[in-house]
Amino acid sequence: MKAGNDAILKDILKDFLESPSIRPRYNQLRVSEAWNAVVGTTAASYTKSVRLRDEEVTIEIESAPLRQEFLFRKVELLRLLNQKLGEELVKTIEIL
Repeated sequence: MKAGNDAILKDILKDFLESPSIRPRYNQLRVSEAWNAVVGTTAASYTKSVRLRDEEVTIEIESAPLRQEFLFRKVELLRLLNQKLGEELVKTIEIL
């Protein structure tokens, strides 16, 4: 594929992902993947769900001790999550 075609395809994909019907689902996927990367595979295995709504992420943790640790590290987790996402997509985290 030529460089010009790559640029056109890149623009088409970007426009598609920015569309109002796709963007929320795409952001949900990005946040879930970022969460797994930030906390690691072991801690992620105790994560029941990661939900993004507006600018708040709600995370359900199955392990009480791990939930407590995440509650103590909430500010750090928020910073790392946004850093991994490459933008300040998440404003608050709720740990359940």
